[in-house]
Formats: sequence, structure tokens, C-alpha cells
Amino acid sequence: PRPPAKAHTIKNPRAKWSQAAARLKAERKWAVTGTPIQNRLADLYGLMSYLRLEPLYDKSIFSRVLERPLKAGDPRVVKKLQVLMGCIAMRRTKDLKIGGRPLVVLPSKRVNLVTVHLNREDRAKYDALELQGRRLVSHALASSSLLENYMSVLEIILRLRQVADAGCLCPRDPLPLTLSQEGGSGSSRGRGGAPAPPLSPEETQLLAGLLAAGLQDDCPICLEPLSASACCITRCRHIFCRPCLENVIARSAGPGCPLCRAPLHATDLVDLPPATGDGAAAGAEQQQAGSAALCDPEAASAKVAALMRILRAAAAGEEGQGQGAGGGGGAEAGGSGSAEGAAAAVAPAGPADAAGRVAEGGAGGGGGGAGGKGPIKSVVFSQFSGMLDLVAAALSAARLPYVRLDGSTPARERAEAVRRFDGRGADTPLVFLASLKAGGVGMNLTAASHVHLLDPWWNPAVEEQAMDRVHRLGQTRDVEVYRYVAADTIEERMLLLQERKRQLAAAAFDRRSAEGEGRSAQMRIDDVKLLMDL
Repeated sequence: PRPPAKAHTIKNPRAKWSQAAARLKAERKWAVTGTPIQNRLADLYGLMSYLRLEPLYDKSIFSRVLERPLKAGDPRVVKKLQVLMGCIAMRRTKDLKIGGRPLVVLPSKRVNLVTVHLNREDRAKYDALELQGRRLVSHALASSSLLENYMSVLEIILRLRQVADAGCLCPRDPLPLTLSQEGGSGSSRGRGGAPAPPLSPEETQLLAGLLAAGLQDDCPICLEPLSASACCITRCRHIFCRPCLENVIARSAGPGCPLCRAPLHATDLVDLPPATGDGAAAGAEQQQAGSAALCDPEAASAKVAALMRILRAAAAGEEGQGQGAGGGGGAEAGGSGSAEGAAAAVAPAGPADAAGRVAEGGAGGGGGGAGGKGPIKSVVFSQFSGMLDLVAAALSAARLPYVRLDGSTPARERAEAVRRFDGRGADTPLVFLASLKAGGVGMNLTAASHVHLLDPWWNPAVEEQAMDRVHRLGQTRDVEVYRYVAADTIEERMLLLQERKRQLAAAAFDRRSAEGEGRSAQMRIDDVKLLMDL
């Protein structure tokens, strides 16, 4: 059979897609991926199962030989893993050289950090929201009820991220008044108290949106990435792999939720529904709020204002526009009569920035390669449909043609959007708008040489894959990447969390406790404390 081109998608052996791939029969099997291990060694097991590599396709042997020794801190296992990968993998990277000459010659890529400052209205809204959120989370931490209220904590984080993009994206009454320990909003129950009320359709849809937005990506039991097709929600508002949770229920006389110990019954489990739209919006009310500001999108969002300055310069074919469009000089990028000025500073991302990213390719201006004259095309990624609405309105007002792709785009229209963007006519779109989940993988967008990431993603590998839609074979110009971060907000702390995940993926398996569930819970608590600056 044809080798899977995105083999990392079969890393969760409990997902139906992974199980179907493992059942394929062939004399020879291949798997093609750039990320065989993203966050944990267990990512590799799905590939072992698909490839039927003896004896490691047996889960018990894989765990005994590799997983458990790594968790116990045995340094010899790293050598075993390196030998294994050397035998089964043909690794080809962009910087690989053969005979002293690069195997792949690509233009340079530079990653810039664009720091914007919220306008006065959004800053006031953000500060009030963060203060309320800190109080609620601090109370939950003090009462040891954070995990029981995890749904509400995730919603707090989501709302802070919305305001960091644009205040109009956040609902007027975004937070629960309290994080109840007795079964209130977002609570499972008090320990030893009565079970929580059944999930409402609105709560179920919100949890689906939170999962789609990447706010919960691991099963607390098996620590595997959650797959929407194999997930379920408990009555106490927690998300697990259904097979994992059914196994817990079957093995226990009086089963309780692995996170909060609330009473648990098989009849209480609810399958995860498809998220509204592309899921990243995480709620229909958000898109309704976003549409209210479409009359003046650049005033509604400092990020949109900074983005539009760079896009206008790119459309005019101006070189080095990153430095001329808000960098250093501090041009205004905010609305609502902000006297402070929501300036946008563009700087190359280097060792000193919070994400720890190192710029590639030196100091050349973006879009200047291969005699790059004429308009420079750009790809704009966001996780929020409402944010893409704002950018689309700003592009229409500026008369800059664009195409859009998100989770609501029918499959038959995806190829047409890419085909139009690749065109060279006078009416060819100059900007490709895409949600990070729908457009971040599986597409070739080398017609563009600028990439704009409007909001940080939890998993840095997802951002890298989005950049690689443009910086890949077929690219003829130098590539400029702009990562937008709102100053003094949760987004700056998300960059620190990204770096933690990079280190975890690279070499931190030995720091994990063999007690999987307990360590998973502690990691969740630590992540929340970091994001809420507690």
C-alpha cells in the first residue's frame, strides 16, 4: 500500500485510524513523517504497531524494553533507542550534506517575534479578566480542587487568549462567578459529595471546542494524545480515551474519575461531538462577538493593525518590510483612542527571546530571494475563526485579495483555494487565511514567502509544521516568519510552556514519574500555575 505521508497521525494506537492502519497487510510497509516522536516515547509505538516490527509491536515488550526503563531514568535506554532508530529509520533533514554539499538547497528562513501592546480598552478588559481568573485559580489551588474544576480553568485560559487577540472575540460574561466545590459551574463535585449534574449540550460542545483548540491534548490515564474519534466526556467534565476509561470502570468495584475521584458509571460517559465550525472558535458566541467589530478591525485588534502594515508593504513588493512596519519605531497599532499607543515591535527571534528560537538564514529581508520582484504573497494562521473574520474584513477594506481555509471549508474547495493562491494573474489572491489545524499540515503553499502566526499554539511542533507549508522544496524566495505575541499577557507565558515541551520532547523523559496518572495531574497543575503567573 501507499506509505502514510503523515505517519505521526497513527501514534495513538487506540484511535480507529491507527487500528485500521495496523491491520493493513503488505510484504513491505513504509511510514513517512518528519516527527516520529513529538512529546513522548509512546508516540513511537503506533509506528511499531503499523510496521509490525518484531518484537516491539507487542505493547508489553515495547513498554518493558523502552518505556518503563526511560521513566525509571535508565540512561542505557537512550542508546538502545538511538540504535533502534538507526536501524529502522532513514533520516533526511533540510541541512543534511552528502559529499560536503547540501542534499536540499532551500532559501533562508528567519523567524521574527512581533510584540504588540493591547489598546486601552482591551488592556483594561484583559487585566480585569486575568485578576478574576487568578483569584478563582488560586482558590482552587488552595482548596485542592483545581482538577475538579479543570473545565472552568481551561475556559479561563481560552478567554484570556481571545482578549490577547482582540477583545471583541471574548463574550461579555466570560467566566463563572465561582469555582464551586459542590457541583457548580465547571465543577465535578466536592470530594465525597454528590455527583455533578448531567452535561448540558452547551457544555458538551464547549469541551469539544476546548479539545479542538488544543487546550487538552493528552489522556490523563495513558498520557497518549487524545483523538476526537476515541474520546468521551465524564459527568464530572473531564475528557479521556474511551477505551482507557472503560477499562478503569471494568477493573474497579466502585469506580471513580481518575482525576477527581467523582463517582463514575459507564452510563455517564458522553461521546465527544464535532466542534462547531473548525473547533478553534470554541463556541458560537465567540463568532457572534467577533462579527460586531468587523466595521473597524484594525482598531479592534493591535495584532490585526500590525499585520496589515506588513501585508500592505508585502503587496507593494517592498523588501525588508518587517523592519519598516512597526519595528523599532513603534508605529501605532491600536484603536479606541489609546493614548499610550499600541506599538508593534518586530525583532528577529534569537536566544534571548522567550521561546528560545534561533533565527535561520542571517539578516536578509523577507521575500527578496530569486530576484523576488513584485507582490509578496503571505499565509496567515490563527486558531480562532473570529480572528480570521477580523483579518478578512481588514483585507477587504484594503482591497487585498485573499482566499480562506478553515475547518468549515468543504474538502472539494480546499484544493481550489490552493490552486487560486498559486496563480499568477492580476486578480490572484495575495493572502491565504487558514486556521492552524485545517491548514497547518498537508499543503504546499510555496507561492507565499511570508508566514504570520497570529497566536501561539501549545505544541511547538504544530507551528513548525505550519512554517514548513511555505519553507519547503519549491520555494524560491527567502522566507520571513512573524510570530505575534501580545505583551504582558498569557501569550508570553505560553512561549515558556512551548520551550518546556521542546525540552520534554528532546530529553526529559527521565523526569517523568513511573506513576503516570499522578505525574500527569501534577503536570497539568504546573502548566496552569505557569500560564496564570502564580
